[in-house]
Amino acid sequence: MPSNAYDTKQRHPGAVALFVLLIVLAVAMMIISNTVFAVRSVSVEGNRFCSEEEVVASAGIRLGESMFAIDSKKARDGINANRYLRYVGMWRNFPSHVTLRVEENAPLATIMSMGMLVMIGKDSVVLEESAYIDMLLRIPTITGAQVDKVRVGSPVVYAQAGQAEAIEEILGTLENMDALDEVSELNVSALDNLYLVTEDGLQVVLGGRENMGEKISLMMSLLPGLRGSLEIRGGVLDVTTGVSGDFRPPKGAPIK
Repeated sequence: MPSNAYDTKQRHPGAVALFVLLIVLAVAMMIISNTVFAVRSVSVEGNRFCSEEEVVASAGIRLGESMFAIDSKKARDGINANRYLRYVGMWRNFPSHVTLRVEENAPLATIMSMGMLVMIGKDSVVLEESAYIDMLLRIPTITGAQVDKVRVGSPVVYAQAGQAEAIEEILGTLENMDALDEVSELNVSALDNLYLVTEDGLQVVLGGRENMGEKISLMMSLLPGLRGSLEIRGGVLDVTTGVSGDFRPPKGAPIK
């Protein structure tokens, strides 16, 4: 019995030393985490309209905080709470750099409602509502729509059935073809006679919603030739078939 007690006492100094070593290591790791592995820089990928500073602020990432303390769920929720942004991913590039990737809910069109200018993005979500939107954008203005309700952060509610679907389909097609800046107006007053007006004043008759991809693709293929040979402002291009276009120049316009 005394022998066992003696052995136990003999082992205590080693256990204490190990405990102290673990404490020292833990403190050292904390110091290293807060100095060497601290956020020194953050880069953002996928943003066009939103600044890097706005994206980082939405994510809640602070320079100087530990790389290990970054909360990815908080970053995701913070970015998704910004109606202009959607979180894609976050990467820790040790020892001190963070990369955020986002997608933007970019403005696709504007529309007037109750004397206010409304800027909408994907799925007609309202991004801004103001008497004046201080943003230089080459995007279509929607005319002929019967707007029932507008609330920032929510889709526009249209009074006429079918207008929402027509607007979203046409804007989505223009965006996919990188052609939003070609169009100044989208008129949806008659769903069987939809039309666009290009930046240079050409009216493009689309007809109904069917085969919209083919119609807009046809428009895009014909525009360069029309611009090169005719004065097209005030002219009409009918692409309702989606196969061939029928151009009617403005009265008195000479062929160049």
